[in-house]
Amino acid sequence: MQMKHCGQKLGVRGRAAVVHACFVTWQIQRPEKAALPEAFSDEEIKTWQMVAAGATSKDYAENAGISRNEALRRFRALRERVKADNGPHLVSLGWRYGVLDESLVEMVSGTVLPVLACR
Repeated sequence: MQMKHCGQKLGVRGRAAVVHACFVTWQIQRPEKAALPEAFSDEEIKTWQMVAAGATSKDYAENAGISRNEALRRFRALRERVKADNGPHLVSLGWRYGVLDESLVEMVSGTVLPVLACR
């Protein structure tokens, strides 16, 4: 219920996007930074960003010019590679490794998140 309320308040949809929006707006504490365990491809970083922005597999497929099945495969492959349990966990790991940050404010829903000063 709390996730739904935060999503409505911030104008985003999807649990992963809610987590990202809460990090951007300091609604929840950001994870401590850690070094990347390995290099990630541009495709993987784009996938991470799409998850954080609240993209569905259909949204991602249309944006990247790929099939929906390929979009789903990329989501799963990235989650498996970083051992994320789900989309929100993937977003948290993206913040931890510095792949995601407050520069990603434009969400798939059309909402632009307010960037708040560092706490």
